[in-house]
Amino acid sequence: MVDDSEFDYISWIKEQTKHGKNVLVGIGDDASVIDIGSGRKLVVTTDTVIEGVHCRLEDGAVLIGRKSLAVSISDLAAMGCPADYCVIAATLTKDTPRDFADDIYRGIRTIADVYKVDLVGGDVTTGKGPLSITTTVFGIAEGLEPVLRTGSQVGDAICVTGSLGGSLRGKHLRFEPRLTAGIELNRTFQVTSMIDISDGLVQDLAHLIEHRAFHGADIFAEAVPVSDDARALEADDGKSALEHALHDGEDFELCFTCSETVAQALVEGGVCGVSVSRIGTITDSGAIRLLKKGEAPSILSPDGYVHRFGQDG
Repeated sequence: MVDDSEFDYISWIKEQTKHGKNVLVGIGDDASVIDIGSGRKLVVTTDTVIEGVHCRLEDGAVLIGRKSLAVSISDLAAMGCPADYCVIAATLTKDTPRDFADDIYRGIRTIADVYKVDLVGGDVTTGKGPLSITTTVFGIAEGLEPVLRTGSQVGDAICVTGSLGGSLRGKHLRFEPRLTAGIELNRTFQVTSMIDISDGLVQDLAHLIEHRAFHGADIFAEAVPVSDDARALEADDGKSALEHALHDGEDFELCFTCSETVAQALVEGGVCGVSVSRIGTITDSGAIRLLKKGEAPSILSPDGYVHRFGQDG
């Protein structure tokens, strides 16, 4: 049976694609990396925000616009590289009010100004809907090697920034991309791999270990930084706050690996004013396991968000 998921489709595209010698990192990471000479690297990512999938019109145009750029900035944060320029393509519905369209731009502009991202072009079209905004962000890395998903080693500590779970209560629209923290983790702390948590902690952690068949991860349940929003959702839906922290998408925190010494320093001092939690260890078990005090280890499956297609209904 064909797996009609985004990940399977991306893998298939990757198999069909050949890159030029100046492409250092192609399909499969948070961003692509292109050698542009003179010791500089162009780091490029793109994301799409779609009404009914990533946002609702009731969320308001400003927050929709803000999110559309923030998600791409977060990808550059995961590479430990700056975000310098962006182009944006928006497909509006024919009945989109002009003031709503203007507010989308205002939301984009607000976060672009905060992170000093220069809006240099794009495209605007109209269609039957839904509303769709695609952002492409470019960064110039000088004196920095982008952090990839593939650098973890057995024995590395697994860490995350901030707190996790319950983003549906508002964080998915208002989150702050960890751009400054990501660059600092790269420049000063030499993290070995990194990813932003967009599809859920367990699902995205799986991407950090999939480059080697024997790689696994142990997560310490008591060390996972569960957010207040995750605890609030626990009361609403009966799903434990820890489950929300492990599997909810769109936290847009950073998950990264590093040496035990670096992890200890980050847990004690944080990074750029952001808290860091050491939540586990890279292992050679070939599986992601949850360790709870007084209980046998349990296997965690990547149950985060997955885009699927080719299905009826």
